[in-house]
Amino acid sequence: MRTSCQELQRGRLDAMLLPLLRGLRRKASANPHPAAASLLETGQTLEEQGWIHRNRVNILLVTLACAAALTASIHLMTPGLAETLADSLPGSWVRASSEQVLSTLENNLLSESRTSLAEQDALRDRFATMIPAPEGAPPYRLLFRHSNTPGVMLMNLPGGEIIVTDQFLKTVPDQSEQLALLCHELGHLYYRHALRNAIEHNLYWLASAALMGSSENSIHALARGLQPADYTREHVLEADRYAVSMLLANGLSPRLMLDAIEHSQPPVSTSPSTTQAPLSHSQYFKDRIRTLQNLL
Repeated sequence: MRTSCQELQRGRLDAMLLPLLRGLRRKASANPHPAAASLLETGQTLEEQGWIHRNRVNILLVTLACAAALTASIHLMTPGLAETLADSLPGSWVRASSEQVLSTLENNLLSESRTSLAEQDALRDRFATMIPAPEGAPPYRLLFRHSNTPGVMLMNLPGGEIIVTDQFLKTVPDQSEQLALLCHELGHLYYRHALRNAIEHNLYWLASAALMGSSENSIHALARGLQPADYTREHVLEADRYAVSMLLANGLSPRLMLDAIEHSQPPVSTSPSTTQAPLSHSQYFKDRIRTLQNLL
């Protein structure tokens, strides 16, 4: 009851003040005077404050809706922005960030390979003589390392490094299947999956550093984005399709990919993350096999 009386009194006060304020406006426009202008300005503020008070809930709802819409639009735009930035980033930044991540991996996850140099050179030569896929092939180099974490067998970095572990060579002894899975890693490099994921994970800091023209901060932001980077299902299937295309270009059976994936369970392709477990769960594996079978 008290609230209703207060609202009634406030309404009467507004009804008394508003005609007076309108009169002040008319007088101010007809005979501008500093005092009249001051009163007019004060009157507008009182009126606006009254409106804001009566519509505070609506204003809050509109503000929250705008914030939600902005957040959603940024989320939807991020992949496109990441792809655009991946096209325009200086190559020196990409290479330097890859070197930083490689150094971190070698300090925590990787050690010197125990595979003989002859075996390393043989795989390098076999892969180097393969005809690129019709889509094209990015620059790359094979690095042989021993993984201190079980299950991590192949990795690639946006600078072009494909890390081949001793565990990979033992788990997938067939040389043709080894080539098939290396084609898959080359597909990740071709589509720049790791780089795009790194940009998405650290888009704000990377854009800020690039806008300020700081190459050091930009490289650091890229390297930080690579740490948690993870491949989506679409990225892995896209790399699979690239591998099939490259196998066909070399007269090899696309079934090599099927055999290699089945023999290397859990799947061997990983992101540059130092903490990510290999991609694996039964439904995902079935989807990947089904997609490959449709390509045959």
